[in-house]
Amino acid sequence: MKTPKKQSQCQRLLAYLRKNRKGITTMEAFEHLRITCVHKRISELERTWEFDGKTFVSPNITRTKERTASGSIVTRYKLAR
Repeated sequence: MKTPKKQSQCQRLLAYLRKNRKGITTMEAFEHLRITCVHKRISELERTWEFDGKTFVSPNITRTKERTASGSIVTRYKLAR
């Protein structure tokens, strides 16, 4: 029996962004995906990358500054439509 291959952090992040149109913040990435350094995963996604010998064009990701209820400013990453 084959063991399913574990998804990389970039793959999990891209799948999350495709599913959730509102995007993701650093805290949400840690809570939902256990990714601590989301800005690095975003920069990796923005470069052309290769998966199983096939080259994919990088997604266009936007950054929006938001103010939280406590007054902090955070960045929300979204896939551009």
